[in-house]
Parts: sequence; C-alpha cells; structure tokens
Amino acid sequence: MVEPEKHYLECKDISYMTAIAQGGSCFTAKSGEVHAVVGVTESGKTTLFESLSSGVGGDIGGIAMLDKFMLTKRRFNKYCAYSNYRVTFPSTLSIRSLLYYHARLYLSSILTSLEIDHRLNELMGIFDILGYSEERLKDLTVSAKKRVLTVIELLKDPVLILLDDPISDLTPLSSYQLIYALQYYAAKYNRIVIISLRNIRSDLYHLIGSATFLFYGQVAYSGLMNNLVAHFSKAGYDCPKNENPAAYYLALLTVDKETMESVMETHEIATNLISFYEEQSKETETTATNTFLENLRKNTRFPVIFRILISRFLAILLSSPRLTLSLLICLPIFGFILSFISLPQSYFFWKNISFIYLVLQFISLLPIYSEMRNLSFLEITCYSQSLHTVQNIIAICCLLFTSIFFRRLFLQVF
Repeated sequence: MVEPEKHYLECKDISYMTAIAQGGSCFTAKSGEVHAVVGVTESGKTTLFESLSSGVGGDIGGIAMLDKFMLTKRRFNKYCAYSNYRVTFPSTLSIRSLLYYHARLYLSSILTSLEIDHRLNELMGIFDILGYSEERLKDLTVSAKKRVLTVIELLKDPVLILLDDPISDLTPLSSYQLIYALQYYAAKYNRIVIISLRNIRSDLYHLIGSATFLFYGQVAYSGLMNNLVAHFSKAGYDCPKNENPAAYYLALLTVDKETMESVMETHEIATNLISFYEEQSKETETTATNTFLENLRKNTRFPVIFRILISRFLAILLSSPRLTLSLLICLPIFGFILSFISLPQSYFFWKNISFIYLVLQFISLLPIYSEMRNLSFLEITCYSQSLHTVQNIIAICCLLFTSIFFRRLFLQVF
C-alpha cells in the first residue's frame, strides 16, 4: 500500500508584537499525527494559534508555510480551521441537523448528498457522538459538547486544524477519548492536527506524535516525542525513573515564583534550555508537494448556499415552538411600527442609509437574530465576505412585507 504524501506546516519566528509570543516560535508539524504545543499559562500557546489563523489585530511577524505556500489569511480560511471552543451555534437544533447543515454549506460543491451523509456518519462514529444525534447542543455534557464542536470543524476536511486547549475541564477518561479520536483521525485522513496543552499526562504521552515546548513564546524543544528524553539528557537533565518525561521537563520550563532566588534560578534553567535547542536545531528540508493547492476547492454556488441557509433557518424555527411564537409576535409588531414610516422619497444617499439603519435596528431585536448573527460571521470565511448579508436581506424582506400589509390594511379601513 502506497503511503500518502505528507503535508507540512513550517513556522519560522512567529511573533506577535503586543502579546507574549515575542521571542519568535519556530517549529514544524506534519500530517498523520497529533502535534502538541505545550506550555504553562501565559506561555504564548493561544497567541501563537491566533497569529497563525490571523485572528488577532496588530503586527504579526515571521513566516508560516503550508506545503511550501505562504499561509495567508485567505488560505487559512479556505484550507484550515481553528477552534477555541467558545463559538456559539444554534442551541435548538439536534446534533444531527446542526452537523448536517454545516457539512452541506462547506461540502456541497465537492461531495454529493450521499457522500456528505457518509462523511458525517464516519466522523460521528470516530468521536463517539452517534448516540447524541437527537440531543441538543445545550443539553450535552462538557465532554460530548467538545467532541461535537471538534467534529463541526473537521467536517469541511481541513488540511490543518488548530485546537486550543481541547481537554480543559475534561476528566482524564474524556481527555483520553478526545485525544485518541484526534490521533486516529489524523492518521486515517493524513491531516495536520495541532493542539495546545498545559501538560502532557502519562496516559496521553503515546498518543502525541511530536510536541513543541514553549517558554513565554520561545521554543525550548520541538520534535518527536520519542526524542524528547534524549534531547534533554544531552542538555544535562536526565529524567528520573518512573517519572513522566513531558511533565518533568515542563517543570524545568516553569518559573518558581516562591522566592526571588527561585525565580532567577528557574528562569536561568529555562533560558539555557532555549539556547541549547537553538544550537542543536538544524535547518531541515521537508518533502511536501504542491498538490495541496493545485487542486483548489470550489466554492459552493450562491443559490445553493441560499437554499441551505433558508432550510436551516426554517429547521431552527420548527425545532423551538417558543422561538417561533416569539418571532410571530415580534414580526407583526415591528411591521406595524414600520408601516407608519414613509419610505424616503428622495434618492439622496444619507436618507436611504438612515432608513436601512433603522430597519437593521429593528432586526437586531428579533430573538432569533442575535444567535444566527454570530454563526453567520463565523461562516462568511468559507464563502465570500458579502454573504453574511443574506440573513439581513431575508429579515428586511419579511419586515417590509408586513409593513406593506399593514399600510394597505390601514388604507382600506380608513
């Protein structure tokens, strides 16, 4: 059996001018395994992930190459995914419906409905959420919810996925279940999976293929987990027997703030380890090919996206009678108010803008709008920067229709 060609992410001197990761982070991650970015709190893990995804403001320095192509924000949005598990999704849809509509939005241009169903079932099986198909996201446990949010990001088949602290607030058993599923997914689909961890427990040690240890944005080690002990032993720090090497060496990169002497001592150890790694590390060439970006993924056509958004919107309404009732009450009220407002007779720009702004202010009060707005901002990166106006257009049409209805009703009565 021919082994698929590996994908590579090469990061050189990634830094963020106004945050912690100022020293410059250099590491390489390859597909087929889980790469862990390890460090204590405020070591620069989240900043590094946000810099790679271009999700933060400010000046980002350094170079990130994905299969020898510059990882720009456009390429990241198209081929990669990033999750910090703080994204809001419609809470009334069943897990099956939520995943199904999300998959159709991303994959309708390259997969048939049958293939989308097959991929959905496969991912739900890998992450053990088939039993939650009819449950709602808000009713799930923390462990199940994190697995669902992970599957949501994996549905569009990203070549690279960044997961920020995926096992926080999870029990040891749930943590093992999630990391094992990620390791299996990375190996089966030949994808790059990078996660951030505060520590690598002994039960997770063999699931991590490679790791990068950070000390306030600077790299103290980056490479295979199998070479971890040998590297630090060469630096003069042997791991005691019956100790978890990852935890032991991470302790060397943790500043002891109990006394000033301990602060200086531990900081000096960490600085020496960083200098030793810089001396030992050598420039290595990867064997990545350009087939990754030659076969560009097609964007889903606008009419298809529009139909999917309408179907999902109706499914959300039908899944929550309370939400539907509140919307049916609010819409006529807002339409009634708008019926007393005359449309601008002049075509001056400022009058039209003022009227549209007034309509949008009414729309923002709709109970369904705030929840769907957060989701639409998340999804525009997959389609186009103007697509998020679809929901506004739908709401404006509904309000204008009801206002015209009331206006004609008043004219007939009075």
